[in-house]
Amino acid sequence: SPSDNPSSVPSASPSKSPTTSPSKIPTSAPTTFYIGCYVDVQASRAMPGGGSPALLGSTGMTVEICRTHCRNAGFPYAGLQVRTECWCDNTFGAYGPGSGCQLGCVGGDNNYCGSDWRL
Repeated sequence: SPSDNPSSVPSASPSKSPTTSPSKIPTSAPTTFYIGCYVDVQASRAMPGGGSPALLGSTGMTVEICRTHCRNAGFPYAGLQVRTECWCDNTFGAYGPGSGCQLGCVGGDNNYCGSDWRL
């Protein structure tokens, strides 16, 4: 169901609930779980991916596509935004928790893919 695996998902399972600077997680770890809905800010993105490009505008975006993209780029955290954007980084939640991450993924996987300025 959508509430089981919506927008901000890591590509691996940390040992406790992360807030900043989590330890690097092996890219082979298969576990994915929902952490929560978090605020993003245009002036200074919450998950800039260490300068690597995000996966934007994918007409087939799903949680799995984003998670795989971020893991392959070496990032343990993946965040989905406005149904088609995938953002990656080594940390998440810089601007705190948000609400309203209820836009469905355009790829039709029955999950949520964030909202406007929400990951």
